[in-house]
Amino acid sequence: MTSFGANEISEGNFMPSFKIRGQVHHLIGSLLPDIGNNAKFLQIYFMSESDQISIRTNMIPNLKRGLIESLQTVLRENNHLTQSFRSNLESRSFDELQNFKLIIHADRVPQDEHRGQYNAPTIDEVAVLLVNEDKGPRDIVLHGRSGHLSRVSELNRSYDALQYPLMYTRGEDGYHINILQENNQNRTKTVSCMQFYSYRFMVRETSLNHLHYYKTLFSQFAVDMMAKMISERLHFIRNHQKQLRADDYVHLRDAVNNDANINANNVGQQVILPSSFTGSPRYMHEKNQDAMTYVRKFGRPDLFITFTCNPEWPEIKNELFQDQKSFDRLDIISRVFHLKLKKFMAYEIDKIISAEIPNKDRDPILYEIVCKNMIHGPCGELNIRWPCMNNGKCSKKYPHKLVKDTQTGDDGYPTYRRRSPDDGGYTAILKFRGQTEIVVDNRWVVPYCPVLSRCFNAHINVEYCHSVKAIKYICKYINKGSDRATFSVNRENDEITNYLNGRYICTSEAFWRIFNFEIHDRDPTVQHLAVHPENGQRVFFNANNLHQVIENPRKTTLTAFFELCSHDDFAKTLFYHEVPSYYTWVNSRG
Repeated sequence: MTSFGANEISEGNFMPSFKIRGQVHHLIGSLLPDIGNNAKFLQIYFMSESDQISIRTNMIPNLKRGLIESLQTVLRENNHLTQSFRSNLESRSFDELQNFKLIIHADRVPQDEHRGQYNAPTIDEVAVLLVNEDKGPRDIVLHGRSGHLSRVSELNRSYDALQYPLMYTRGEDGYHINILQENNQNRTKTVSCMQFYSYRFMVRETSLNHLHYYKTLFSQFAVDMMAKMISERLHFIRNHQKQLRADDYVHLRDAVNNDANINANNVGQQVILPSSFTGSPRYMHEKNQDAMTYVRKFGRPDLFITFTCNPEWPEIKNELFQDQKSFDRLDIISRVFHLKLKKFMAYEIDKIISAEIPNKDRDPILYEIVCKNMIHGPCGELNIRWPCMNNGKCSKKYPHKLVKDTQTGDDGYPTYRRRSPDDGGYTAILKFRGQTEIVVDNRWVVPYCPVLSRCFNAHINVEYCHSVKAIKYICKYINKGSDRATFSVNRENDEITNYLNGRYICTSEAFWRIFNFEIHDRDPTVQHLAVHPENGQRVFFNANNLHQVIENPRKTTLTAFFELCSHDDFAKTLFYHEVPSYYTWVNSRG
């Protein structure tokens, strides 16, 4: 009924997940087409049954006519939205339709009814919009006839049903911001968008979750709902920090001293996207600084491990429905990989790294695992379209050269031992594209740890990385942002818009984030310490507390450190960064 607007990313001939870049929006047109124009999207639902079938089969010729007819019957008899639209249209004359408007209220629900999100409505919640009647910012207004498209608010309860009518055949409510939590003593606490869709994606033995049967559409739905989840959080940040501004204390103090009647809205800058928002530039910078703290405390890192999920794990395949492939159920893949990852982090990792094909006779299990998971490509002349190829060369520098012994490089990255068959190395015969057999040697092996490979039967790349450059690369690799060269920024000071324009979302990330699995983990924790000139600490203020902030600025960890040293002899023996090991900073006392 609505059109899905996003910049979809297509990579290669086969892409098992749905991926978009930038903002996601749903657009809706008028109920009826303009005179002389063909019906589109929602307008098709108000034509005769035969005309509907003809239009849909003409758009996609391979569709089964009988199946389309059955689906139309289901929607006509059960979908309360189309029923309400049709009844309102049929009761209006031709002239009335020119200025006719319908409204779907964002939050209007039956009084004293259970505010369940999956129950079919018991009353007509689509109303005629009267002249001069106010509408909310999240309400959907449908015109009888108009030549323009309107954007549908992500927080309207009919957002899902209008875009995915075959998933919401009865026109059920999707997420909206006023769903109350049940079994909670605080009766005003509402369900978040993440909680709502995490619940919707759950597998239950006692009931059927029809969403799990939609394959490719399920992937798009997950990405769409993650975009909604992020939009809700950004909406909260934008609206709740509209009046909050930040500046250095000394600059704020001088501005007030120069003009006692100064307008707080003209001082400092708005705080838009904080470090607490996952994926923001401040978030990524903060994680990079935390990683360097570990280097100072514990020294350079030893191993850089990339753990890639194996969709052929039996734990995944055993949970699939009939005729399903692993990529049809990326929700299961995310859950199983999360469990494997938790188990993986509990192992004491063997520091021995191999970049060679195992002896097939001595260790046939490891041989099969390495041949299936740890052979790169093949790329180059064998396959110039492999994703790693860039300007005719492999960006991963495969095939590597054969060497008898491991050689340590000056940059902290070694050249691993990759023996030729003449020096005792082994080869393997692999099927290329399921048919052609090719012989590969140790030049194509991705470095791995035999212990981890045997335990998890997955692509686990283990690299020795004893350098500071490596820790910087790790932070960049894990927390890298969007490819900023792929779009133009029109609003330089609007960090939220810049983030939305540049972000990527794929199905795997969508399920991972909706299930609230951690993106970043660390142990031990890192205490952030403030560093600033005297009276140069960052302060936050609005029009109501401006003078209070000037008279009594909050303490920082640095000012508290100076105060501590003024009366504690032991603290005087410590460096600033050593203080958290012996003292606790209580922020509420700041």
